[in-house]
Amino acid sequence: MTSLGDTAIVGTLYYNQLIQDGKPPAQTVVLAGQFENVFSAAGGTDYMEWVSNPTPSNIIPSLTMPFDCKLKTMTMIFKSTTAITIPSGAKWKVDIGTMSANLPATEVNWNTLTGGVGLQTWDETLTGTFPNTITENINLNITKGQTLGVIGFETGSMSPTNVEVQVALVFEIVE
Repeated sequence: MTSLGDTAIVGTLYYNQLIQDGKPPAQTVVLAGQFENVFSAAGGTDYMEWVSNPTPSNIIPSLTMPFDCKLKTMTMIFKSTTAITIPSGAKWKVDIGTMSANLPATEVNWNTLTGGVGLQTWDETLTGTFPNTITENINLNITKGQTLGVIGFETGSMSPTNVEVQVALVFEIVE
């Protein structure tokens, strides 16, 4: 047992992280993305770009995971000089899904991993703000080789249009 001041630490330090029950701490990976020109089409969809925006415009930017992992946390931050306006009944639901192998990365071939619940939903309660939201404890299993795409689904009309939302996704590697 190692002690630090008056606090007892049960375990061994490994790269300044505590090993408990003989297991090193889980490795995490943070991947960043961005939604560009959100809310530009009332009732439309927005695709999160991992690295770049593919063409044609109906292709979902995607990323194939090179390891088994769990999506643990998602953050989103609204980037604008004007506060968001979401009228009553309107919403923007962001969801993650997989694309079928060997088919085009389009919405027809996209399948939600959340059962349609989504990872975050912005609604009228955020009107007049600059949203900066965090969803934790997601614990969504991702299998090595799955191709992921993140989509924002608009219901109704929001403003301002043509702004950005920056995203961070935290994955825990499963060994």
